[in-house]
Amino acid sequence: IGVRAGLSYVDVGDFTQTSVVAMPFLSKSFLTEYGKFTPYGGLPLGVNSNDDDTYFMARLALGNEWTHDDYKNMHVIGEIAFDMSKSFSSINIGGSYDF
Repeated sequence: IGVRAGLSYVDVGDFTQTSVVAMPFLSKSFLTEYGKFTPYGGLPLGVNSNDDDTYFMARLALGNEWTHDDYKNMHVIGEIAFDMSKSFSSINIGGSYDF
């Protein structure tokens, strides 16, 4: 059980938007012969503010993080998110490295 949070600012031409998002989530790790898998589900909730409006947004996110046994500092992340309110659906792939 945890919370992931973030802040973003977009400035493209005449358009600017600021977003503050927090995602409460649940996850459970499983060790396999291919490494550690950590599936998770969460609800990203946030406030977006642009030149015209400020509004609340909500999504449903389902994802998985994979860590290979030989490279414990490197993680591969895949996530699919579904629009629930004033947001967008997406498929995300990423990685992270622990220093």
